Amino acid sequence: MIKRPLRYYYLRVMRQTGSSEQIALGMAIGIFVGLLLPPGIQMVFGLFLAIVLKANRVAAMISCWISNPLTFWVIYPFYFHLGKWMTGLRPKFPRFPSATNEVWEFLVSVFRRGGSVAVVCFVGALSSALVGSIISYYLTKYAVENFRRVRAERPEADTPEKGESE
Repeated sequence: MIKRPLRYYYLRVMRQTGSSEQIALGMAIGIFVGLLLPPGIQMVFGLFLAIVLKANRVAAMISCWISNPLTFWVIYPFYFHLGKWMTGLRPKFPRFPSATNEVWEFLVSVFRRGGSVAVVCFVGALSSALVGSIISYYLTKYAVENFRRVRAERPEADTPEKGESE
């Protein structure tokens, strides 16, 4: 169920034109924006940064979806606990949304409460975004270069040229 769409997006990124560095930078931008910014504004910022930094736009757009309605439930509590660990602050975890349409309400409530809750969440999100984007850059660069090398080494099919008959 999940394997097929993941393979599709993997191949979509691997088959992009441009240098492996441009594709990897696009992926890193999307991961950074997807992990740092709330859903709804990620793709706009991801596309803007990809254009400004001359990175691959498709890779940036695809990787922005690292945070989505399925992963939100894991990512945001992780940010909170990571931020608590990194800052040493001990705020109480805010009421977590019970439905996907309450995600923005949750994020607004975190920043309305301000103080240590907002700091903890921001520190967790920023550190995750930085680490995730750096890792994704190098993994994507390696994967694209490997994909292209394997594809170039593959022997061409033994089929007659167009116009030739057997």
